[in-house]
Amino acid sequence: MNILLIEDNIDHTEIIIDILNEAYPKGITVTTTTSFIDGLDKLENHVFELCLCDLKLPDSPLQNTIDTLSKTTFSAPIIVLTSINNDAIAIDLIKAGIQDYIAKDKLDTEYLSKQCSFAIERKAMEQALVDKTTDYEAFCHSLSHDFNSALRRIKQCTHFLTDSLNNHYTLTPQETQWLGYIETSASDVQRLTHDLYEYMNAENHFIEEPFVNLADLIKKIMIEYKDKIELVQCQLPIIKGNPAQLELTFKNMIENSIKYSTNPPKISFSYKIDEYKNSAFIHIDDNGIGIPKSKAKDIFLPFKRLENTLEAQGSGLGLSLVHRVIKHLHGSISVEPSILGGSCFKIKLPYSRLQNSVNNLS
Repeated sequence: MNILLIEDNIDHTEIIIDILNEAYPKGITVTTTTSFIDGLDKLENHVFELCLCDLKLPDSPLQNTIDTLSKTTFSAPIIVLTSINNDAIAIDLIKAGIQDYIAKDKLDTEYLSKQCSFAIERKAMEQALVDKTTDYEAFCHSLSHDFNSALRRIKQCTHFLTDSLNNHYTLTPQETQWLGYIETSASDVQRLTHDLYEYMNAENHFIEEPFVNLADLIKKIMIEYKDKIELVQCQLPIIKGNPAQLELTFKNMIENSIKYSTNPPKISFSYKIDEYKNSAFIHIDDNGIGIPKSKAKDIFLPFKRLENTLEAQGSGLGLSLVHRVIKHLHGSISVEPSILGGSCFKIKLPYSRLQNSVNNLS
């Protein structure tokens, strides 16, 4: 096993190498350097199974070491060795992506061996997750691009075929209907492809999460739906989250209210804070057909549709997509009867997601 040791103290270097040799009696190769910059260069240009790095080095102040390690990705797991026994520093290092933090006064053969093994295993699991995410993204791209390209050609060919046939003879109502079925079915598959793409990307962990004013977001979305649904109330907080995913979530909720309403659709947004539970609750009420209590959990499953909604257009992924986004925010979503006569979707979020500001939209 190849190990890189970045340590400026010669005595500490000798002690650590002795412990490593005892921990790995089958043989290891330890490359040493006293410079942080040189250590980074070696990590970039050579293959190591593990890196042990002193936190305080002559050419890198403590904070610079933490900042640099947090912004750089290495193939080898990094364990920081230091004489500074400080929990706050340990937390900063973990946030920076460093696999472990060990105080030098706690070093012994068994402990170091275990920590090295744990760090290597965690790094392998982390890399496997990154690889899986990369494969996911590649598939989603193919799903979105390749499928939609084929579907667009089907719709174009159907349109050209219909025009050509109409120019040569008069189509019967049934023939016109069949051609319409082809085009409608292609549109349905396009919508399903789009929803699948959004569903599979809903838990992408490598996205920015700024603070989003939900009241302003609803105001923006309602420009598109103002002639289709009445906004009764909108009192919402500012929360930390990905703007695109939040917009997708609330669009799905609004479209759901429009789709499943037998009366002129109405929707209301409100929220409250429960300090005892350290949570915020967002309520989305509508006057739609409602959801039976026995089916309240099923509606968040992919492709699950209630018997009384089978005629409505849609892919069956809308609420499951909402569920995934809320779950990614470390929240939950449930449904109960609404004061407006339809459904009330209740989103529970950690209070830490909120910014201490509220905007009202009338």
